[in-house]
Amino acid sequence: MGNKGKMSVCTFAYYVKAQRDLIKWEIEEHRVKFLHHVDWAIKNCVDPTGFNLLYMFRREEIDYAMDKAALSRRDDVYYSMGRRFVKFAILCNYTDKPDCHYEIDDSQPNNEEPHLVARGTTALHHASRNPECDKRLVRSLFRIYQRWDVQYVDLFGSTHFQVACQFGLDDVVEAYLKLGRDPDEVARVTGDRPLSLAWGYNRPKVARTLQLHGADLNLAAERTKERAMNEQEAGPSFVHQELTAEEEYKLDF
Repeated sequence: MGNKGKMSVCTFAYYVKAQRDLIKWEIEEHRVKFLHHVDWAIKNCVDPTGFNLLYMFRREEIDYAMDKAALSRRDDVYYSMGRRFVKFAILCNYTDKPDCHYEIDDSQPNNEEPHLVARGTTALHHASRNPECDKRLVRSLFRIYQRWDVQYVDLFGSTHFQVACQFGLDDVVEAYLKLGRDPDEVARVTGDRPLSLAWGYNRPKVARTLQLHGADLNLAAERTKERAMNEQEAGPSFVHQELTAEEEYKLDF
C-alpha cells in the first residue's frame, strides 16, 4: 500500500541510466543536474533495501553524492538531498570497498609494521572540515566507510579514526582501537592527534577511551597548546553544530 505509485528499483535503475546518458560527467553543472534527477527518483522509489547500489550507480557517482552530503551547509539544497542519498545507500547495504595497500608510514610515532592504507579524500574527511556537518550524518557515513582495519588518509594526513574522535563517536573509536590502532597517531600536516581532537571538540568519553588505551597526555597537550596559540593569531577554529533531539527527528532524509 505504501508503495502505490512508486517506481520499482528496476525502473529506478533504468531512469538513472537514462539521465546519465544525457550528461557529460566531467562538467560540474551536468553532475549537479544528474544529482537533482537522482534525488527526485529516490523520493519516488520503493524501499530499495537489499538491492545492489552498484547496479544502479557508478562508483564515482556514489562518491560525488557522498561528498555533496558532507560538504553541504544547512541553507544548501544539497543538505537534505545528500542525506537522502546516504540513507538510500545504507538501505542498499552499500559499503565502501577501498583501493588499499600495505605500507609503513614513517610520520607515525609507533608505526613499525605495515598497515592497510587507502589514500584519498573521502566524504568523512570533508565532513571533518565542514562546521555545519552534524554527528548524525557522520555516524551514517561510518556505516558506509566501515573498514576499521584500513587507514583512510587524506592529503593532510587526517584519518577516519581522527574524524571519529573529533565527532565523539566513542563506539567507532573503540572499534578502531580494538584492532590495534595507535591512539597517538598524528596528522602529518596539521599535527592533530586523536586525544587533542577529543579535547578540542569536548568529547570526554572519547578522551577517556583513548587514555585507557595508552594515549600520551604530553603529546596531546603539546598539540592542544599549539592549537590555542594558532587560534590567538587566526581566531578560534569552528565547532561542529550538534542537532537537538527535535532537529534530528525533523531532519528530512
